[in-house]
Order: sequence, then structure tokens, then C-alpha cells
Amino acid sequence: MDGELQRTVGRNIRRIRLAGDLSQEDLADRIGHHRTYLGSVERGEHDLSLRSLERLAASLGVDPVALLTPVVAPAPGEPDGPGDLDGPGDPDTPDLDGPAPS
Repeated sequence: MDGELQRTVGRNIRRIRLAGDLSQEDLADRIGHHRTYLGSVERGEHDLSLRSLERLAASLGVDPVALLTPVVAPAPGEPDGPGDLDGPGDPDTPDLDGPAPS
């Protein structure tokens, strides 16, 4: 699909930014751009140069490949990913693993 890689990069930037508790403004400041630029990147509306991709990855503390790789949601009951040390059913992703324990 045309533009799918742009949307994948945008989703990954947003996901990683939110996991790091960063606002769009904070991340935009780190890379020397305005918040509206970052918003358009996260929505997949802006073509990124490789240099910009590298700068964003470095600012987020990830390898640039992590921004290019589509994230597939785990099946219910499966670990959330390689960093999921507490296993399936944990409250960090209740929408995927079922209800959070009370």
C-alpha cells in the first residue's frame, strides 16, 4: 500500500514516545523541529529523510530499524514482547491480555 512505511514509522515513533513518557513538544525540541512537524510525521503525512529518521531514533534511544519495523500485536495470552518479564495477563496491556487483575 502506498505510504504504508510512512504510517508504520509514524505509529512506531508515537508508540515509543508515549512509552518513554515524552510529549510531542519534548521530542520535537530534541530533534530541533516544531511540534506540528512531529505530529505530521506521526500521522504518516511527512516524508522523512534518512538523516531525520536516524535523529529521531537516537532521540528516542532506539535503533533506526525499530522505527521501520511493523509491530504486530501479540495474540491474547501471549507475552507482550521480548521485554515482557511479567508474562501474559499482566496489566500493562489489558486490552490484549484480558482484564487487568483486581
